[in-house]
Amino acid sequence: MTKAEILACKDIDRIWAAMQENPSFKEDREVWDHMTGLHAQKEREHIQALFGAEDTDTLAHIDYQKKS
Repeated sequence: MTKAEILACKDIDRIWAAMQENPSFKEDREVWDHMTGLHAQKEREHIQALFGAEDTDTLAHIDYQKKS
């Protein structure tokens, strides 16, 4: 996969596989930004489906004050 193909791809698993095959992609900030953006979108959709909210912060469900 080329960098242009990765940036056009919407499949996180394919992007991750390409990153494993070509270590230079692991160091490329643009590739990481694209992949994390796709992951955040997937997480946002999951949270919206779970809580039924239209505009939900993807980190809103995390309780940072929780003691283990």
